[in-house]
Amino acid sequence: MSDRKDNIQTESIDASGKNLGEFWRIFKAHWKLTVSLVVIFAIAAFAYFRLTFVPMYRSNVRFTITPLVSGDSSSGASVYNFNYTAELASQMAETFPYIMKSNILTDIMRNDIGRAVNAGISAEAISKTNIFEVSVTSTSAQDAYDVVNSLIKNYPKVAEFVVGDTRMVVIEGSEPELSTKPYNTTSYYKYVVLAAFLGAAIAAVIAYVIMYYQKTIMTKRDIEVQINGKCLCEIPEVERKRTNSTNSMIKASAKLSNFSESIHVLKQRTKRAMKADNAKVVAITSARPGEGKTTIAYNLAKALSTGKSKVLLLDMDLRRRTLQASLNKKKQVTDSGITDVAAGKLQIEDVINSVSDTFDVLFAGTDDAKFRKQKYEPIMEYLRAEYDYIVVDLSNCGLASETAAIADLCDDILFVIKWNTVSIDDILAASKYMSFSKAKIAGYILNSVPIEAGEYGGYKYGRYGRRRYGYGYGYGYGAREIPNYNGKQDLVNLDDDEE
Repeated sequence: MSDRKDNIQTESIDASGKNLGEFWRIFKAHWKLTVSLVVIFAIAAFAYFRLTFVPMYRSNVRFTITPLVSGDSSSGASVYNFNYTAELASQMAETFPYIMKSNILTDIMRNDIGRAVNAGISAEAISKTNIFEVSVTSTSAQDAYDVVNSLIKNYPKVAEFVVGDTRMVVIEGSEPELSTKPYNTTSYYKYVVLAAFLGAAIAAVIAYVIMYYQKTIMTKRDIEVQINGKCLCEIPEVERKRTNSTNSMIKASAKLSNFSESIHVLKQRTKRAMKADNAKVVAITSARPGEGKTTIAYNLAKALSTGKSKVLLLDMDLRRRTLQASLNKKKQVTDSGITDVAAGKLQIEDVINSVSDTFDVLFAGTDDAKFRKQKYEPIMEYLRAEYDYIVVDLSNCGLASETAAIADLCDDILFVIKWNTVSIDDILAASKYMSFSKAKIAGYILNSVPIEAGEYGGYKYGRYGRRRYGYGYGYGYGAREIPNYNGKQDLVNLDDDEE
């Protein structure tokens, strides 16, 4: 094993460092889930209450009950005692609900109204008084009204056998009335809103669980601590405009100074790392598709070519060949490349495409023969002699089994990590896999850092990431040339492996 290998740490990230900002970013990232749950819960609540709603009607009455506790008067009439004691009140309160709900009273009322008593009766005695309240509920307003009136009429007949003779007096203003509308009229919007909030709350819980258990790289310190690596640069997130073309290439405006600055920093640090390692060929790879390695490879190569150095961008992503598809989407130049040279079909001079005097691109080519390192070694030796820097776009570590073998043709490796995307375990596994190559992992690049999270040195990334840029391209180049972008147009965002 080479003594230049990076020491790979195998510990997992500690979830205790999560914070509200991270939770909010995850919650926003899963907005489709939130919207889906809100809509589903709201519709379900509306349908449930709509289908199960049964209108109920109520008829109430309040009255007093006075027991007969003395004998006849001098005139022979019954005398009722109005000196209502606490003991008597307690006795009446205990017996009143029992009488109201007794089968005897129910049978009498059924005979009185001429049909079954399809109603619920609730009775309550007001403490330490002879005032009682009765509420009759039913799915029929007429049933509720008839039952409460029959109850008033027949209660004394049943109470006579329990507490003796009583007199029932309905309190003025509380007479029973025939209800004209259900008392349980449902305000559907209230239940729909509550259900929608429940759906949003569940989405928030899911976001929290994702935040708590996910083990991804989010800061420069995560790279240093969790994978024991060196972060060369943080690249800010830049959105791009989608087009109908599968392979769209977007050139951002010169106003994207922060992206340009980050690429400039990456160029300087890459040059220092390569100088320290006496390296000329640097490979760009990542653990999984969708981390932006091809975009970084192109912009790094272009940045290295802005001086007097002659630079070659070499596409060795033999599985996807995204660079080839993106830069040559209009088929203005041949797709032939290094695989065709390795197969003996073409000469190397015939497949190099010139971008500028100091910047060339060599596509992967059209030959699909299995990679054999010995066929590419003489080609790489020739290219090393021709160029000051060679930037190689490798396959993702988890996609192609030959990635490490291709990396043997290189000197240094830059590992792209997309912010908060790939698990640390996958990154560690990919780094360990690449450590078996002869090339050294010179550093890691944290890509697509959000505006609110990105910070490099003394500046914070601006708000350019919220805008989308799209530009047309003029292709007035020759047979072996691809578009020559001027120095002010620093960013080229390729449809590499971002989907």
